[in-house]
Amino acid sequence: MHNSLSQSPSFTSHIFIAGIFLFSVVLITPPAGLRAAPQADSKAMNETQSFSWSLNRPLRWADFQGKIRKDADRNFAAETICGISIKTNMAKPAEPVQVQVSNHFDTHLSWLRPGHATAEVLRHEQGHWDLCEIYTRILQARFDSAHITGSTLHEEVSRIYQSVITAHRERQQQYEDETQHGTIPSAQRRWELLIAEELQKSSQ
Repeated sequence: MHNSLSQSPSFTSHIFIAGIFLFSVVLITPPAGLRAAPQADSKAMNETQSFSWSLNRPLRWADFQGKIRKDADRNFAAETICGISIKTNMAKPAEPVQVQVSNHFDTHLSWLRPGHATAEVLRHEQGHWDLCEIYTRILQARFDSAHITGSTLHEEVSRIYQSVITAHRERQQQYEDETQHGTIPSAQRRWELLIAEELQKSSQ
């Protein structure tokens, strides 16, 4: 379950913004061969240029407002940047700490090359962001059950984060490999159904 922390103290200590992921879409001729490149880490996003994941707010091409990176491969049609932010409340060494995790899409750094927006590519990129949301919820659940205190805050957050994010990266790569970057319709559809099922289960 993606637990609410509305009853907790104000989150005045922003530890870090972690797990910023970049997904590139590669241009192949003919256009039907569009595929996404492997993920890579990127710079932390500015919170004012991002929005949180929502089941009722899927990605749309208008969200890709960034300028094409100067060093971007000319075969790249688009890049999606999303990430996980982690915040905590202030706590003394022996006091319990509550950790709040959220998933964001960066509109100012994500970009689309003109003339290459397709529904198929957008669906594949939505899958990447949905997977990020699934592992955001897993991370939240791990923090909620960890009994973190002020004295163990940084050690425990780093340990749990590294464990979950490693699994997340492996899952993203599995998604890329099995769908061949979104170019195998049957595999893409299978993953979309699997992701939708996991999102539903994790929201209960």
